[in-house]
Amino acid sequence: MMRSKHVKKATLLPQDVMQALLEASAPLAPDPERALRVRGRLLRQARASKHAGLTTVLKDEGGWLKLSPLVEMKLLRNDQESRSYLLKLHPGAVLPAHQHTLDEECLMLEGEVWIGDIQLCAGDYHVAAKGTPHGAIRTSTGGVAFLRGAHPEDRVSITTELRTNGPAV
Repeated sequence: MMRSKHVKKATLLPQDVMQALLEASAPLAPDPERALRVRGRLLRQARASKHAGLTTVLKDEGGWLKLSPLVEMKLLRNDQESRSYLLKLHPGAVLPAHQHTLDEECLMLEGEVWIGDIQLCAGDYHVAAKGTPHGAIRTSTGGVAFLRGAHPEDRVSITTELRTNGPAV
């Protein structure tokens, strides 16, 4: 059976009724997390079309996702194997102890943190190998770190714990 190329779309409502409904409806804003993801995706697509193969995230692009009152994350890159992100820990923040499903690299950009009994300050580099557990991550002064490692699905337990129970004390 052959279909005609000129199939008329079915109209559910007359145009004037549809227009009146649209004008009478209040705009709905998506939840902030979804809005950030959509905005980031659109910015990446626009940039990718001009600079294929390059990824650039400018400091004012995207947004910080609040994982808990004292912990925020800014996703920079996410692929099938790993992700790169900035992690902002406000003074007093504590991340629960966890084990790594992939090697995870950390470069401290600002402030200081303690990973178990290891102190990292701005400029310090740390690698946690796959399968390696480490103690809680804590800071009294706050800090920002660049991390590259586990894919988001591998971090669900940490994110869920932060959102459900707040940071460990």
